Amino acid sequence: MIRVAIGLIVFVLLAGCGSSRPLDPRVASILSSPEITIYSLHPRGEAELPAGAEKLGGYRVLAKTSIKDAKLRQEVAQAIGESLRHAGVSMAKCFEPRHGVRAGSETFVICFKCNQLSLNGQHLAIDLDGQPMLNRIWKDHELPLAP
Repeated sequence: MIRVAIGLIVFVLLAGCGSSRPLDPRVASILSSPEITIYSLHPRGEAELPAGAEKLGGYRVLAKTSIKDAKLRQEVAQAIGESLRHAGVSMAKCFEPRHGVRAGSETFVICFKCNQLSLNGQHLAIDLDGQPMLNRIWKDHELPLAP
């Protein structure tokens, strides 16, 4: 009986509470900020911005909304962290982002098409793991995604 109990405890500890891996430290600002802003971006660069257009990382903002809910911030952080986890993916030479997140002084500009994330201007390789979750969050907040 004791072996069964110990086995169960070890299983729970190894499995974790809803997440099998720790969160990527590069997304910690999303959790530590009391509020984040999520953005829908136009994938064309700064050269095609109308005068006075709001931009994030040099890309025109199509829509944005603030998120204060801790659970939603956790989901955004988890989605980005899952995509960063697979840094072995090769990046395309293009960069046509459609998702953006600002958390405090950190800016995440995300292009799933090109397997890249720009974190404060530093380009990092990502994969598509987090895209479905981010697309759902954007849709739930009625943010359009550029085609």
